[in-house]
Amino acid sequence: MNKVFEPLITDLKLLEEGGILTNDGRVVKGASVAISGDNLGSHCIGGFVENFSRASHVCRYCEIDRNAFMNEPYTCGTSRTAQSYQSNLQGLDTSATATVCGIKMDSPFNQLNYFHVCQPGLPPCLGHDLFEGIVSYDLALFVGHLVQEKNFTYLQLNRCKNQFKYQGNDASSKPADMSPGSERLSGHAVQNWCFLRLLPLFVGDRFKDPSENEVWQLILQLREIVELVCAPTITTGQVAYLKVLFEEYIFSSQRLFPASPLKPKHHYLCHYPELILHFGPRLAIVQLELVPVTPTVVPSSLNTPSNFPCTQDTISSPSLPLGRPWHVAFEVNWDRMPAAIRKALTNKTRPSPSDRKDMVRAVVDQMLDHDPNPNRTMCHNIARSIVRSHPKCFADVAKNGDILGDGCYSFLQQIKTRVEYKTRNNTLVRRCRERTHSRVPDEGRGMTRGPVDQYGCVRWCPVEVPFGETEESLDGIKSHLLNIYSEEGMNGAERAEPLMEKTYIIQRRYLNSVPAPAIAVVKEEWLFLFSPRGICSHFTLLTDVSILVKFREALENKFNTIIKFCQEVNCHQGVKDVLACFEPEASDKASCILLLLMAYFKEPKDAIVLDVDPCATATDVEGTVMLPSTPRLIVQGDIMKPRAWMLSLEGQVVMGPHLDFTTGLAAFFSSYYNFNLKYAEDAACTLEFIQRCFLGINPETGTKSKRQRGHMNQQVCNLIRKLIDFEWMSI
Repeated sequence: MNKVFEPLITDLKLLEEGGILTNDGRVVKGASVAISGDNLGSHCIGGFVENFSRASHVCRYCEIDRNAFMNEPYTCGTSRTAQSYQSNLQGLDTSATATVCGIKMDSPFNQLNYFHVCQPGLPPCLGHDLFEGIVSYDLALFVGHLVQEKNFTYLQLNRCKNQFKYQGNDASSKPADMSPGSERLSGHAVQNWCFLRLLPLFVGDRFKDPSENEVWQLILQLREIVELVCAPTITTGQVAYLKVLFEEYIFSSQRLFPASPLKPKHHYLCHYPELILHFGPRLAIVQLELVPVTPTVVPSSLNTPSNFPCTQDTISSPSLPLGRPWHVAFEVNWDRMPAAIRKALTNKTRPSPSDRKDMVRAVVDQMLDHDPNPNRTMCHNIARSIVRSHPKCFADVAKNGDILGDGCYSFLQQIKTRVEYKTRNNTLVRRCRERTHSRVPDEGRGMTRGPVDQYGCVRWCPVEVPFGETEESLDGIKSHLLNIYSEEGMNGAERAEPLMEKTYIIQRRYLNSVPAPAIAVVKEEWLFLFSPRGICSHFTLLTDVSILVKFREALENKFNTIIKFCQEVNCHQGVKDVLACFEPEASDKASCILLLLMAYFKEPKDAIVLDVDPCATATDVEGTVMLPSTPRLIVQGDIMKPRAWMLSLEGQVVMGPHLDFTTGLAAFFSSYYNFNLKYAEDAACTLEFIQRCFLGINPETGTKSKRQRGHMNQQVCNLIRKLIDFEWMSI
């Protein structure tokens, strides 16, 4: 290789040292700043290893090894420098291996006075890294997943693509057809770029709620990354944003598709922000080639700020504001708000529900000036910003000071609903249609457990044993618990409680195992977990929420508000029927609230509660009642005046009979969290209301509902907002 490049290097040295004499008698000297090529060519020229599939060190920008890349693909290793490069070359002379830290030989271009391959001097190639690399492979993977989810078919996608009216440069770079099962796109670089850019127009209306589909959001994130990388001008703020996008994209790709290993090109993305700052916007130095690139020398004059505008005053397109997305920097024009809202802001009071609706309309109108169809993330950023600026006016705060989640759930829901209403006639907005899912029959116990779920938990899978204990000592404590039960039965629950707390780590390890153990087996292993004290104590350790204390506080603080709300607001007949049976002096408060909630959400009573004969035993219930696989609270006698309760799981009674219905409700709810269960579909609203409003468990993401995808249930959100408004209006 030295012989091949010797004439070129000689000329470049002459240009560096002697320069060129111009017609006006001046001497102009020059130097090389970069050599452009694909990865294979750049590694060859730079003296780096060229085996990207097996070599330990495959990055020419940093010294990260393959194991570190696989463990933390979104991080970079120690940056390569001219000094580290030389040190590795010296190690190569004394090493028995053919390479040291990914270097196999010295680059002939390092002979130049003002150039070194580790300046960096070998910029990446967009065509190979992005469009024929990451875009080609990742997009094929993502589209295949969306097809498996039955959002659309390959035939529908290809038909939409082929019927699209392409114009300008797109007309000569129409995307190639996608084939089922293909591992990569079949088009060349510009075709793949065109396909990614126009994909939302092809199939964007096929999603019922695109903001909830993580894979679709990943495609949009890749699209945003490509737009920023390919921007002819870019701000330093956008470069910082690009770095965050890269890290989120790589992290999400690995999380959603763990079976598809990342490629070295994914790692190269992490270096793009620093390379953009060094070389300028990508297209200013690297031309998009469709064939392997012949090395070209770029004059040093191209590395000046005037050629690479990278200032805070420069943006790449109207859709990209100064360094940040529009919704992050969005400010409400309060002068366009109704007078009642401006008065509420001045007085720091809560506006009436009708005034709040008028405000939502005005906010959404201002949002649509920036984006014709804001997604949920944009709405959330704006709602959160407004609530944080004016918490006393708009936050989801009860009269006693309890805050629901981050305080903006209901406001967010109102904004998103208004956006969907305003964009209902937009053909690019998602088309509301029922999604179909493949169902895997339950071959085990007649019950399909929810996925192993950390939702709302703080100690879902602890790793450290209690101080002073070992694995062997914990096994000994577990044996001691069995001895306590053999001596005292469930009467030993109080004595067993501190021992159950010590063995919590091995309980969680057992309950989180895959496949999940049957409840009958769990009961044999951990008997005291099925006592009222044991199940509530486990829930407290799992979530850091004392469930019995929270339930009793909720009944004390919220019971009268819910009763008055149901009495004064025009509710449907089911709620009125429950109120007609309520006797203030005799009825149980917990059972009344539970029935009111289920009636309000129009959920069947037997989705949570089964009433049986007052004298029925556990054996009687199992022999006469068809117990479902999901948890049920079995009540002896009139549910408004329960005599005792039992708990059933997986078709068998596992607890009771016991007194105190509030404890029974706490045990029933705890079972969903303790045993990693999804909420029953026909009781999901009631259970989520209890979770959020009574227990204060408000994770920002995730869900325990089978139908819901990752955010707060709209019916639950609406009821909580109405109760808060009712409470404040009653002051």
